[in-house]
This record gives sequence, C-alpha cells and structure tokens, in this order.
Amino acid sequence: RDSAFSKPRFHVEIPFGWMRPGEQQLPYSATDFYSVYNCAAVSDASRHITLCSVEAPLAQFGGVRTDEWRDFFSADNGTIVSYAFNNHWYTNYRPTQSGPMHFNYAFRAGGGFDTSAASRFGLEIASQPAVRIIGEPQEGSAQLSAKQGSFLPIAGDAIMTAFNKAEDGNGYV
Repeated sequence: RDSAFSKPRFHVEIPFGWMRPGEQQLPYSATDFYSVYNCAAVSDASRHITLCSVEAPLAQFGGVRTDEWRDFFSADNGTIVSYAFNNHWYTNYRPTQSGPMHFNYAFRAGGGFDTSAASRFGLEIASQPAVRIIGEPQEGSAQLSAKQGSFLPIAGDAIMTAFNKAEDGNGYV
C-alpha cells in the first residue's frame, strides 16, 4: 500500500500519558484494537497527523485489523481506522445499533510529533470550556486591573485541568 508516511510510527493517548503500539506494549498483547483516551497520531521523522474523536474511542492502526490476532504489531502504512461501532462481540448486548448516529472528528497536522501539543489539542476537543458570565464583581473577590495581568498565568507545557476554590475557603487549588 502507498502511504503518505515513510516508516509510520503510531501514538495513542492513554490516561496520563502516551504509548506507541508495537514499541511500548507487552509482547503478545492485543494489536487489533486500541483504546484511545482523547487522540491518536501517526508520524514519521518530519511530520504528523493527530486525530481526535470524542464519541468513537477505539482505533486500528495500519488498516482494518479485526480478527488478525497478531503476536506483534507491525504496519507498513500510516492508516488510522476509527472503529465507530463495537458490535463485534455478542455477549451481553444486542449486536445491532439503530437510529441517527453522529461522530465528530478533529484533525491536526504539522511537523514532528509533540506529545504535549497533542495532549493539549485532545483536551481542547474533548473538554469544551464551561463559561460563566459574571455581570458584577462578587463579594470578597479580588479585583485585578488590566495592568496586574492574568489571575492565573500558566507557562510552558503545563495544562490546567481543574481550578476550584479551596474547601476551607482560603485560596484556590
């Protein structure tokens, strides 16, 4: 098969990190399907494409691999297959799904693969911001002028996933 990627390398976001199929998994573990936390990517030495899918968290890499049961992962092309429906096993549910289905995907392409940038992209797609408009200053709130800057600056590759008032009311966590 022809592929836009020479020597493709796949990346799968997992909770609190990333893994590379075939490189960072146990020998003889499953290589047909991978569970994707927020996004997955394919890269080579100079570029990447990241795919995020909120509603379809299963993926196959290198093409459709259902029931191949390989001992080790290998792929000669950069195909990522989103496994939108998992009706392969008929254990404790109906093997059919009906009605309108909507799946949203987001893609990002660029130079070399960067796990921090990909994680940030995945979080932005999966977690829409909760915004609350406050018309008047709240009692006891700090008033910052434009010269004082941001209430909470975040530098570097840090990603803020939660921000709450401390339970004792003294500060924020």
